[in-house]
Amino acid sequence: MSGTAALYLAFAALGLKQGDVGLVPSVTFAATANALVYCGAEAYFCDTHPCTVMSGAIHFENAVEELSESGRAAKVYVTVSFSGRVAEMGAIQSLASKTGAYVVEDAAHSLGAVEKGIRSGSCSHSDAAILSFHPVKLVTKAREGAEAFYSGYLSLPLYPNLSADEQSYVIDALGQFCQKLGQPWELVGPW
Repeated sequence: MSGTAALYLAFAALGLKQGDVGLVPSVTFAATANALVYCGAEAYFCDTHPCTVMSGAIHFENAVEELSESGRAAKVYVTVSFSGRVAEMGAIQSLASKTGAYVVEDAAHSLGAVEKGIRSGSCSHSDAAILSFHPVKLVTKAREGAEAFYSGYLSLPLYPNLSADEQSYVIDALGQFCQKLGQPWELVGPW
């Protein structure tokens, strides 16, 4: 499973469908928006901060106001933590809770990052988070993705094309990451 597939599964698990809207930063990999489209939802782009290249709470708030002017509302806010930095997860979660929206963190480019006490991909301020292990990511080895949900389960499908060494590497790396989260986590996979 890729990071793209992990995003799609997260959106599908949250029930996104035709007619729903998801807020997405305007600077991100195409998969972040495409996964919404795969579910039938519309990707509505937010501005980003010129220095961090991430959408902050103010950017999501502006997009919410723009949507409300046309009588629409977002069902999900998709944050993108990038370049080892964590998005403004607490403020974005607070805004989403006021509107009844979900928060999904795309943590594909920030695995292991900690900012203001928030660990990227930990679901401490989101309903779901996705990770990716593509060769251009911070933690790499296999070309696979994973998703985490607030319930504390981390799903990592591994395919037979990975050697036993590659599977062990990924499982060990994820196990160490989950231990550092300080929350009860369980790895779920076909090994």
